[in-house]
Amino acid sequence: MRILRFPWTNTLIETLHSRIFELYIAQEYPTQHLDYLGRDFPLSTEDKDPQSDYKESIFTGLLTENPFRFLNQMSDISNFIGIQIGDNGSTAHKELGIRQLFQSETFCRELRANHIGCRDSDTKKFLDDHEIPSTLIGCVSSLLGQIEIKPQENHSHTEILFIDLEKVIEKSILKSIDVDKKYTSISTKILEVSGEFHKTTMVDQIITQLHTSKVVITSNIDLAIPAVALGKRTLLVQDRTDVIVPLSDFVTTINASRITGGMSWSEIDKLLDSAPSNSVNQMASEVKVFIAKALGEAPRLRSKLNVDLYKEQVLSEVINSQLTRIKSLEVIEEQMDGLLGSRSWKLTSPLRRFSDLPRRYR
Repeated sequence: MRILRFPWTNTLIETLHSRIFELYIAQEYPTQHLDYLGRDFPLSTEDKDPQSDYKESIFTGLLTENPFRFLNQMSDISNFIGIQIGDNGSTAHKELGIRQLFQSETFCRELRANHIGCRDSDTKKFLDDHEIPSTLIGCVSSLLGQIEIKPQENHSHTEILFIDLEKVIEKSILKSIDVDKKYTSISTKILEVSGEFHKTTMVDQIITQLHTSKVVITSNIDLAIPAVALGKRTLLVQDRTDVIVPLSDFVTTINASRITGGMSWSEIDKLLDSAPSNSVNQMASEVKVFIAKALGEAPRLRSKLNVDLYKEQVLSEVINSQLTRIKSLEVIEEQMDGLLGSRSWKLTSPLRRFSDLPRRYR
């Protein structure tokens, strides 16, 4: 089995999700030989004399990949488990994100042969709109509580772990504590050029930190889910409005303004004891069922695909779709110019600005 790693991001989050998935597969499916594909992978080499030409490939996590490299791997991917489709492309390809590839019927037809496990409801709706089979299962990071991990030797325990939390919020919480509590403050931010070898080591350290902490307070839903899965008293501080729905239902949440406004530790402590509306264990069960079904089915063997021709066809259809859209905008502009030029319309500045808008995109 190949585990595909594609994150070209400046955080450790996607590496964390991939790592949890890999550890779970290694534990529950020990006969699987794992290979890793990514920017500086494989971590292990494939057998020189494989028993079969077919090798099952799995992708999990946030899909904001360089579309050209992703198309290179499309012929090998047999399962998408717990994915979220990003709005934009990678840093080097922000103008052509993954979502634009869905303008290609060839690309969509290839995906329709898969049944995709979605991490969030927005991805599920997006795939439904393109008639691609999918199931909302949640995040693979919920599996962390199912994994037996040996803690690192001589690693000290901490009472409170602040992770990806703004300093102003952290200071407000520490100010509210009457007695000394041992705490650790860390961030998942990292240089985007960092390779997966280095990121894997750092992620293993984060997993150990989560294991050895009593309380986890974060502004990142992607860290709150695995913390709850470990049974930690967890608080998600919502200092933004774009928290993934419905994942936030699985974590106890609070608005940042309440904490910075002078919330006492006794109030925070009481909130930490409250139960979220949904169970992360239930999410983990659904992810496990989907994985078992995906790995239990016969692999979808495909005829040899000419990758270069496939990429050319997909990108050609995407470009043609964009050109069609531009031409439609030009027709609308001409119609607006005709209406605005007629004597029956009184020309105003707002209308003129609207009629000029498409010209910026020529």
